[in-house]
Amino acid sequence: MALLAARAALRRQRPGVAFAATATALALPVLLVGAALWPYVLVSTVEPSASLTVTDAAASGPTLRLLGWLTVPLLPALLGFQAMCVWIFRGRTDGRAPVYW
Repeated sequence: MALLAARAALRRQRPGVAFAATATALALPVLLVGAALWPYVLVSTVEPSASLTVTDAAASGPTLRLLGWLTVPLLPALLGFQAMCVWIFRGRTDGRAPVYW
């Protein structure tokens, strides 16, 4: 349904709506599978008691602190690069492609 909405939005010259619809089409399957498996990250088909839970898969405190400090300088650079790409390639899609990916 999201891909059909994206196609209709492109026909009506609404690229923002088409982008939101394709983003939904990408995120929805991941969220549905994650919700269906909760609280397991990896389910064992051989031994159900050997399945990996969210608590077992979580990173340790020192690892999270390191990643937090690395995020401070890298996130603004990543967001700046994304903004530059959006600015450079704005308006370069046509109605022939129903998706952006």
